[in-house]
Amino acid sequence: MAANPGSVRDLLRRYRKLFAAAIVLLLVIVGFFELARVSRTTERNISYSLDMQSVALERWFALNLNFVRSIANLPSVVSGNYDEIFQDFQRIAGANSNFHNLSFVDREGNPVVQSDSGVIPAPKTNFSDRDYFIEAAAGRSYISDVISGRLVGKPIVVFSTPVITDGEFKGLVTGAILFDTILKTILSTKFGESGSFFLLNSRGQTIDLTSDTGSEGEPHEVGRLTGASSLVCRECDGTTYFAKGKKLDRTVFYLVARVDYNEFLTPISANLLYLLIVGLALFSVQLFTTRRVFALLEKSLALLLEGVKKIENGEYDSLDPDRLERSPNEFRELGLAFNSMAENVQNKTSELEFKSFHDGLTDLYNRAYFMDVMTRMDSGRFGPVTLVVCDIDGLKLINDSLGHRTGDELLIAAAHVLMSASRKSDFVSRVGGDEFAIILPHSTPDTGAWIINRIEEEIQNYKRHEGSLPLNIACGSSCNHDDGRSVEELQREADRAMYAAKQSKRAQTRGEIQAFLASGVRTPHQKPPEQRDNDNTGGS
Repeated sequence: MAANPGSVRDLLRRYRKLFAAAIVLLLVIVGFFELARVSRTTERNISYSLDMQSVALERWFALNLNFVRSIANLPSVVSGNYDEIFQDFQRIAGANSNFHNLSFVDREGNPVVQSDSGVIPAPKTNFSDRDYFIEAAAGRSYISDVISGRLVGKPIVVFSTPVITDGEFKGLVTGAILFDTILKTILSTKFGESGSFFLLNSRGQTIDLTSDTGSEGEPHEVGRLTGASSLVCRECDGTTYFAKGKKLDRTVFYLVARVDYNEFLTPISANLLYLLIVGLALFSVQLFTTRRVFALLEKSLALLLEGVKKIENGEYDSLDPDRLERSPNEFRELGLAFNSMAENVQNKTSELEFKSFHDGLTDLYNRAYFMDVMTRMDSGRFGPVTLVVCDIDGLKLINDSLGHRTGDELLIAAAHVLMSASRKSDFVSRVGGDEFAIILPHSTPDTGAWIINRIEEEIQNYKRHEGSLPLNIACGSSCNHDDGRSVEELQREADRAMYAAKQSKRAQTRGEIQAFLASGVRTPHQKPPEQRDNDNTGGS
């Protein structure tokens, strides 16, 4: 069996929760896709910028290395003439601002010629332990790591190339470039809103101009930085950023591109905030509209429920048309149908009630209702009570002579007489074929005689009309004004009085009926047997 969905309010609460959950789910889904989109965009921007910058730097390093190679091929260098080498170096250094110093180092590692110092007969330093000397001795050009220049006392990068004559290593030519030249170029290059570059040395340390050695801080994980995707890094001050590195060709340096994490989060946060505002606005509108709709539905349902409860309590009032008019069309149609149903039920109920308590021929109360009233009258709240018992004289003779239709007419005439003679508070009932009874609450000892006189007067008034029947009613009454007898006892006493009156008027009544029949005013019109009303069968 299907579970009960609960009240309309419960359904509305569940609907609101589902709507809120849908908004949250939408934010999560959009946030996920936005995260993926921004991640792809950030990765693409970092990779593209890193590739562009690394190509430029590799070209810069290659140009400077080729420049040093071209110097190594100068005739003065090849011949080993130190004075001519100095003159050439001085001229070249003056024309090329990149190089801080040009040097010729002999095969022993002694810097014998320098562009800024001239020929050095007895050098105080020796470069034989330097990587670039070792590489040159092996016949390879070399670009050094950032080192502290022994002569200039500043971080430098050395470009070196061997001097080989007739297959014999004669020494090497070095060109020292102060590192601030290239580092300033790198640091001044930006991309995006927060994108920037920095260089790492061969040990993965950040190269910085404020350091004598040109590097500082803990080493970076260059293996991870040069991976397929960018890496989330964190500085000592808590700054978080995306970084991706690339080793520069023919150098020991790593170029790293970085983007602040805030730049990555800003578009995501902005879009999510926008969606959140839109979602809250939609939820507010939904909350407002559903409350309005629910209030309208609740009023409509309350109106219908009110009508149903009234019917349950036996009240058949129609629903308020003004309130129905303000209800939605479906509820208004339902309310109108309910009103029509209530009216029909009320009519049918009234009809059934009337038929259950009234005689079908005379419309007076029937015997069942009379018995109920007798019981109520014994409660003592309606005393003193007077009971009048009436019997139509000669009904059987009229039925036999003129037919049951005329007998019914006589019964109806008797009912009108009794109703006309009674008070509005009295209960007039047909308790048998030709027997009637009147219960008169709150009466006096004279009420019985007064009502019987009224009946006689009304009979005489009836007989004055043309075409009236020979109506005669024998009556007897009884009252419990001083003894508190039950209504049933009053009925027995009233019956005795009625039969006494009937006997006293028997001869007069029979003569009147016979004279009426002999006059020929009415002719017999008997109903077919199947249509006769068995209820009008009377006595003598």
